[in-house]
Amino acid sequence: MRPERKLYFITNGMADKGFDTLGVVEKAVLAGVRAVQIREKGLDGARLFELAVKVKAIAAKYGAKVFVNDRIDVALASGAKGAHLGEAGMPVTDARRICPKGFLIGASAHSVEGALKAEADGADFVTLGPVYFTESKAAYGSPIGLEPVKKTAAVIRIPLIAIGGIKENNIGEVINAGASGVAVISAIASSKDPEKSAKQLLGALNA
Repeated sequence: MRPERKLYFITNGMADKGFDTLGVVEKAVLAGVRAVQIREKGLDGARLFELAVKVKAIAAKYGAKVFVNDRIDVALASGAKGAHLGEAGMPVTDARRICPKGFLIGASAHSVEGALKAEADGADFVTLGPVYFTESKAAYGSPIGLEPVKKTAAVIRIPLIAIGGIKENNIGEVINAGASGVAVISAIASSKDPEKSAKQLLGALNA
């Protein structure tokens, strides 16, 4: 039986822009999303902690895991399942030394080499992209396309999550390239009906 593919929702500045972050998260996890990353770089530590605690309470009702972007301290204090680290942030090796057993660490990568380094350093999973163009990832350079996904999937042993411009109509080719799952931002956050969009993404992901 083929394993279920994972859909990872990232908030990405929603709270700072005035979005109903908690409402969107609840609709996403209600639809079946089981991993939520709080990526709110515009919030200070206190506000981020408050948001993380509230998101965790919502996610817990549906059995979803919560990750905090970069802020290991907030992730640990709020009781989140893990943290997600950028390539330019805290090294995975350092995070692993200070985090308790069972605390999950994800890492961002933009190349095959970056993904393999994250694995070697002790990451539990890696996000690779941007696969396609998306405004939220434009600062990280041009889209890498599907070839690095294929090459990384062939050599990596930890889950590989593709990210960047992924929509319902291109999920199939990303999964066919070897990704274990996909991470999305706008496909849910910018939807007029986040619950419906999340269900459609999950349907396409596991078709």
